[in-house]
Amino acid sequence: FKNSLTTDMRGIFQNCINLKSLNLNKFFTPQVQIMWDMFNGANSLTTLDLSSFDTSQVTDMESMFDGCNSLVSLNLNNFQTGKVSYMNKMFFSCYNLKYLYFRNIKADSVSTLAEMFYKYTSLIFIDLFNLNWEQDTGNMFSETSGNFTYCINDCTNIPNIKTLLNQLNVKN
Repeated sequence: FKNSLTTDMRGIFQNCINLKSLNLNKFFTPQVQIMWDMFNGANSLTTLDLSSFDTSQVTDMESMFDGCNSLVSLNLNNFQTGKVSYMNKMFFSCYNLKYLYFRNIKADSVSTLAEMFYKYTSLIFIDLFNLNWEQDTGNMFSETSGNFTYCINDCTNIPNIKTLLNQLNVKN
């Protein structure tokens, strides 16, 4: 798939309701800026390999995995998020997601995190080890069960995160 000039992948797999497995390690994405709704509604997707994604130019990840409610584990450790402005509803309604690895998340440019982890009921572990932002987390975990363990290196620069996680009764 030669897409070296592609800047917008908005909705490319949106509502692919019968898609069960997807390996995108051959996708070439260095120019992509918009990944909004990329997998939104792919509700049968159980396996997703994004290990070779270059997200260094991406500014919009809004609702990227919204409705991927068959995913159990998702590894986004290679994602570069330094230019991303929109992460709201990124994992909205991923009801069966148990393990999320997003170790290198940097959200210095993010303007909204609203409902990023909305209605998580199956979450067991979330790895946000290098989480780095100064924005208010507000309703980032809105309606989440709170019965999960998280891994964050340093909460001192994350307004409201400790209060929020304490309210959820989350283990550190």
